[in-house]
Amino acid sequence: MNDGCGDSAAHVATDDEWDAFLQRCFLCHPEQSSPYAANRVEYGYRCDRVVVREKGGIVGGAQILVWPTPFGNHARIFRGPVVLDDDPRLMREVVRRVDQEASAYGYTSVQVDLFPEHKVAHQALQEEGFSPAPDGAQSKESFRIPLAFSNEELMSRMNKNVAYSVRRAIRDKITVRAGGDAPLEDFYKMHEATARHQGFLRFPQEYFTDLWGLLGKRGKVQYFVAYCDDVPLAGIYNVIVGRTMYYNWGGMRWEPEVKKMRVNYLLHMTAMAWARTHGCTFYDLSGIQPFKKQFAIEKVFWPRPLLKCYGSLRGLRWKMHELTASGPRMRRMVKKAARLLGGRQEKKMPW
Repeated sequence: MNDGCGDSAAHVATDDEWDAFLQRCFLCHPEQSSPYAANRVEYGYRCDRVVVREKGGIVGGAQILVWPTPFGNHARIFRGPVVLDDDPRLMREVVRRVDQEASAYGYTSVQVDLFPEHKVAHQALQEEGFSPAPDGAQSKESFRIPLAFSNEELMSRMNKNVAYSVRRAIRDKITVRAGGDAPLEDFYKMHEATARHQGFLRFPQEYFTDLWGLLGKRGKVQYFVAYCDDVPLAGIYNVIVGRTMYYNWGGMRWEPEVKKMRVNYLLHMTAMAWARTHGCTFYDLSGIQPFKKQFAIEKVFWPRPLLKCYGSLRGLRWKMHELTASGPRMRRMVKKAARLLGGRQEKKMPW
């Protein structure tokens, strides 16, 4: 595996050491992992890490992705910081060190993206002066399913298409296999086909393989593949944060006869059943697109990103963020100004 954080001066934990710590964190997420950092480094980011140690071992930290611009280094922390046992004392110390890192290494701003489960991190960041980012970075709406109910009870509350499609798939002898019982290659072929069909960028297969090796046995990621007569038809790859399973990536074959089978309903209901038996209390569909609305039980709002600006011009920098967030026209103007000043244009990346 590539060393995602390279030889940065702020690099204070090797990939292996960092990932071993991450495996022990209840609220860990792949976007804090070294495979994620390695992918972003390929797109021009720099990876820094800050860590807190006790008795020589890492007990808390944050993986920081830094994008250099003519206006300064903009840093992002995705789904972190993270600490053992979600300990508030450790979290405050990690956030304090992030603040020190920002000043020492010339970050002009740090933006942090969190999930609803990251309440301790959210509180510690606000105490350190982070504020909700300007309105262009809105809270994300998402449909969430409470797993206290059985699948039959859930389907009685969902759109009738869900129960109909699930029962039809079962009648057509569609089966779903979870990771370990299904080759990861089968999921990736479906994901790759959907990326081509819909025109979005995808992570390489190695990324999913690395995540499975790192977090699969820890119950932090899980994938599911639907089959008919041992032929893979569709798949999803999900992430578990705390006691919530998040739908993350999907894919399917696009032949008309496969689309008519509507196996994605069975895939998601199977994932909910797996999540329930493995201690999860919620299944989050990561959005409110029309297909996801079929499953809707309740709507939640993910936290708005938190932002802090640094340096003597921090007030002006906050205003720049506000201008950039004010609309697409202003965003284009800021990007054009950055290009004219010799800045690298940020490439489109898979998510």
